Amino acid sequence: MTGRKPGLVRAALALVAASLAVWPSLSCDQVNSMFAGLWRSTLPAASGPFAGAPELAIGHYGREIAGVAYFKIVQGGSEYVAECPCAFIENKRVDLDARTVDFATKCDDLQLDWSLTLREEGTRRLLEGTVTRADGGPGSAEVQLERDDEFVRDEDKLCPPASP
Repeated sequence: MTGRKPGLVRAALALVAASLAVWPSLSCDQVNSMFAGLWRSTLPAASGPFAGAPELAIGHYGREIAGVAYFKIVQGGSEYVAECPCAFIENKRVDLDARTVDFATKCDDLQLDWSLTLREEGTRRLLEGTVTRADGGPGSAEVQLERDDEFVRDEDKLCPPASP
């Protein structure tokens, strides 16, 4: 007899199997949620295709995102642009390998196309890119948004926005 206990060997094998099953999901979690969070503009209010300083509340898992774009009168302010305080994110395309996301927002007849790339700068996470009019009209804006929080609260998912 070798002195091994069959129950101990089975328990060790079960632990290894469970670890291998959990490990891939842990390593992919960041990839599956890289765009998730509350993103605030780092640039002054734009005068391009939209008025105001944009903020994004994005939920992300895998190749799907959902969310709301908010347009504040001033960067970091609490008042929203009257003509279009917010718009839901639509027509989404996520490329996890390139770390890009493309989507549209629509206020009345104005549809804006967003094309953003995720960039990391130390501990900061930034979404950078352009916002253009879908109708080809004049105006485009460069945007840079920094993730303020990974967690999107229920009140950050409302359009129109909750009163401050």
